[in-house]
Amino acid sequence: MTTVQCNSCKATYSPQQADGSAYFHACSPDVVTTPAVFDAAGKITAPEARAPRANIRNENLILDPQTKQATIVSAGNGVTVLP
Repeated sequence: MTTVQCNSCKATYSPQQADGSAYFHACSPDVVTTPAVFDAAGKITAPEARAPRANIRNENLILDPQTKQATIVSAGNGVTVLP
């Protein structure tokens, strides 16, 4: 089974699930820029900071009403096929 890595968010996944159905990857819309800080009791002393992710990949399909061709929503930075 092929495994790929998303060049936008670095997620690794197989485009085909174990049951043979397709998997359509979509990056999360934001990225954690600073992780949360916790005290010894496990309480958050400083919340995480987030920023919008650039070049999001979204493999969900959209249909062009004129051409009737399906394309992915956004290619982002593409994928790399892993060995």
